[in-house]
Amino acid sequence: MGWRVPRLWVPTFAGMTATDWVEVIFVANMTTQSAGGVVCRLVPGGRFEVLLVGGSRREPDYWGFPKGTQEAGEAIEATAIREVREETGVCIELLALAGITEYTFTHSNGTTVDKTVRLYVAYPIGRSSDAEGVEYREVAWLPSDQAHQRLTYDSDREVLSSALRLVEQNPLYQKLIAG
Repeated sequence: MGWRVPRLWVPTFAGMTATDWVEVIFVANMTTQSAGGVVCRLVPGGRFEVLLVGGSRREPDYWGFPKGTQEAGEAIEATAIREVREETGVCIELLALAGITEYTFTHSNGTTVDKTVRLYVAYPIGRSSDAEGVEYREVAWLPSDQAHQRLTYDSDREVLSSALRLVEQNPLYQKLIAG
């Protein structure tokens, strides 16, 4: 991942010209915003399936929701839609915010990153041919109970439970997901 390091330009000591600058790089904590989808579909028998991605380079045993980093100037909802499409090839429509998770990790260059992830209940509206498919080894539709067991992190299991409650409590969401 190419993290951008914040930079501050400051003038140097007296006697130097205005064109002489020193770049000071701060390696303090960075923050990043990410978004993704808890993508649900209804299958015969009235069961919900959930789209998961698995096996990242950093975490070979990882299973989670398709998600990724917000680009400069991009609405966070657009990030969720783009990342799901890029990672899975599935085009989605968002229904509601299912949950927000926060965590801190250390990047390979030693920088500490505080990350906030917004996950939206979503449903598939089509397929795309521009899936990058390089971040994960697997993309799978799983029954919601199996998805709950397969998710690596407790925070993702909590978001999945919240998403399913939102869908179960809203007949319109059920109708949209059913197609």
